[in-house]
Amino acid sequence: MKQLSLAIMRNYLDAVRRIIEAMPTDQFEHASHIASNDLVLTKQMKRMRDSLNNKSFTKIGSAFQRSGDTQRSLQALNETMAY
Repeated sequence: MKQLSLAIMRNYLDAVRRIIEAMPTDQFEHASHIASNDLVLTKQMKRMRDSLNNKSFTKIGSAFQRSGDTQRSLQALNETMAY
């Protein structure tokens, strides 16, 4: 479980890195595609997140997946990265 959790977290961080890389060059469609495809909450990721038993992290960690609003998504992502 630990190795799986680390792999999922690395994939998320890589997706965030690619989004951050795309934003300054106005590649918003590309950043949106990455977010839509690589930052979705799969059943496997939800189980891993829920196993942490940290309600605060669970709340902020999945806020950007639920918002459906770009500005709120980026704000939630920023809060998650700063956690």
